[in-house]
Amino acid sequence: MSAHKCKYFNRCSAPLCPLDENSLQNGVWYPDEEICRLREFQGLRWVQNQRELKKRGVPVDGYFTAAMLDNEIIFHPDIRGIDPDRKDEEKQIKRWLERYVRRVVLEPVFA
Repeated sequence: MSAHKCKYFNRCSAPLCPLDENSLQNGVWYPDEEICRLREFQGLRWVQNQRELKKRGVPVDGYFTAAMLDNEIIFHPDIRGIDPDRKDEEKQIKRWLERYVRRVVLEPVFA
């Protein structure tokens, strides 16, 4: 990302950036870290979910990926990120998604 694309470039430390594809694919976010401030990206689901998690005071010892955040999250009182000290990230993410993401069941449509 270059400075001309973001007015906060020189003073932003958000680990997930909508203008940086690498951060969205490989980055992680802890609830005590900065969130993108660009107005044009405030409507993104994952940015809104970051704000909600921060507002709810989610423990800062676990992290979230953009893929986790970009879902319709069920905000249980016990919600937390995944454990950075464990080596089974894929398994943790799968379990987290099963527990905290709303699944939409489509009803069959009959003519």
